[in-house]
Amino acid sequence: MERIGVNVKLMSDYGLTPNEVFYLKMLSAGSDDMIGNMVNRDYLHNIGVIDEDDNITDKGIKFVTEIFFEIQQAKIPQSTEEIVKLCSEFRDYFPKGVKTNNHPVRGNLTNIIRKMRKFKREFDYTDEIILAATKKYVTDKAKEGYSFMKIAEYLIYKDNNSTLASLCDAIIEDGGEQDRVKWGRHI
Repeated sequence: MERIGVNVKLMSDYGLTPNEVFYLKMLSAGSDDMIGNMVNRDYLHNIGVIDEDDNITDKGIKFVTEIFFEIQQAKIPQSTEEIVKLCSEFRDYFPKGVKTNNHPVRGNLTNIIRKMRKFKREFDYTDEIILAATKKYVTDKAKEGYSFMKIAEYLIYKDNNSTLASLCDAIIEDGGEQDRVKWGRHI
């Protein structure tokens, strides 16, 4: 079954009702069933989307292609095996024995898996980007003596906010590792 969406702003800009928009969609699909009094055919004639015989015009077809869009099906979640492998690699970046606020920064693997599943459903980052962002985060925190380091599972999600997503975006925007220039060192 095809899942479609409607550009409501464009529909409003044209001054059309949802019934009129779906009537045009139906005409473009080759159906000539009438909707009855729910469509203002005079207005549709005036704006040139249907002709005198109530057939859709080229302008009407163009309008339908602009206003309707296909809704992408949610991607298929990774298998349990793939998620566990990713989470194990993710967790291995965090150092053993380091605590923040009296909690080990490596976190609990079960919580990491649960949060990573949610993360993978919501965001479209590859495993390589996720691991690169994590490695960079841990490396940067190591330079600071691990002060204020997040627990692994909180890096993925805490209070419905994801620091990991921001780190992944930074990796993508920087094109990987970025050469850092400290202010005052170079002119």
